Amino acid sequence: PPGKVVKSRYQPFIEQESCTACGECIERCQLDALSPGDSAFLDSEKCIGCGQCALACPASAITLVERTDAVDIIHDSYLDLSMHVARSRGLI
Repeated sequence: PPGKVVKSRYQPFIEQESCTACGECIERCQLDALSPGDSAFLDSEKCIGCGQCALACPASAITLVERTDAVDIIHDSYLDLSMHVARSRGLI
């Protein structure tokens, strides 16, 4: 799932009472991480936290909040960062 490979530090939060179920966020999401209902439903396994859904929402019912599983890792170099990413993906 994309949400396990690519993540931003943020994820969408949908205020259910404010959501008008217009579908604008669903149309904007490139990863099909949102599905319709009485209000939009987020599949966090698919979501990469790009924020396009929040930008598309005419009711401002979607905001980005910091992920609870976000960690601060500071790397000394781009090579160190690349090696960390490769290890976390099981590539090396």
